[in-house]
Amino acid sequence: MLGQCGTLTVSTDTGDATLPVMSLVCPSDPVTGVCLQPEAASAQITTHARRDPTFSVFVKASADVPFNPASARIYLRFKDADGISHGSTSVAVRTP
Repeated sequence: MLGQCGTLTVSTDTGDATLPVMSLVCPSDPVTGVCLQPEAASAQITTHARRDPTFSVFVKASADVPFNPASARIYLRFKDADGISHGSTSVAVRTP
């Protein structure tokens, strides 16, 4: 929705992997990273033309997640009200 106004639902998941993690997301201030809404499994945002929204993602593991960047990932997905994808990104996750 770059360059367009609209409403998106932002959610997190682990793709096809089953990982012992819980992830939450919130829209955040681009300078401070402070959440603008409470952390939740998903967040609904309204995008505005020529603005880039930012998000903070919080991950809590309930067991060890070994280093495996090919499959141990947290995905951030952006979908409109009709469920149409408007992009995604991901990051590898592991416990120390």
